[in-house]
Amino acid sequence: PTGWTVTDDPQHLPSHPGSFTHDYEGTPAQAVSLVTDGIVRTVLMNRVPRRGIAGTNGHARGMPGDRSSARASLMEVAPGKRLSPKKLDKAAFKAANSYGRDWVFEISRLVEPAVHSLEGGGGFFLFGGNDDDAQLPPPLVIQRRYADGRSEPVRGLRFADVQRFVLRDIVAAGAQNESDFLVSATASSGGLGPTTGMPCHMSAPTVL
Repeated sequence: PTGWTVTDDPQHLPSHPGSFTHDYEGTPAQAVSLVTDGIVRTVLMNRVPRRGIAGTNGHARGMPGDRSSARASLMEVAPGKRLSPKKLDKAAFKAANSYGRDWVFEISRLVEPAVHSLEGGGGFFLFGGNDDDAQLPPPLVIQRRYADGRSEPVRGLRFADVQRFVLRDIVAAGAQNESDFLVSATASSGGLGPTTGMPCHMSAPTVL
């Protein structure tokens, strides 16, 4: 959405295992503004050039012996405007009312991508797959919340395929959330498992 930014800065949290001063190619790590005002401006890079970007910005990581690829490290997603929890609730129930419902789903946790492979789901990560068949990890902690204040747990739900362009349709954002996770250490999901991968940190808001 307009006003949103996404930044990856490997030196933002020096004590985090995903932090580094130089990437695997020996390039000094740089803070990169990937999205400004809701528009993708650049991408994370190693030394392999691409159209419009001639050089690295210090984000090459990977397994020893493999070609290092650009990887996220310490990423922050920030909205242009935040709503208080009370106002976010009000906006959520207003949107639900337009569908004739007096309830909303509140999803507070997803299955960790690195352990999803244990149940035969493969090693995908957020918006994995190809551009036409993107997926989110299954929701793990879900509440059906009613306008009168009642709530009840819900289990067994899965997301349908999610296209990246739906990010433009985020209605509102709330408080920031912090999470640590693993991403694949290779150019495919083969380098991702319960105890393997590259450590990362994500800071992102609650969204409606």
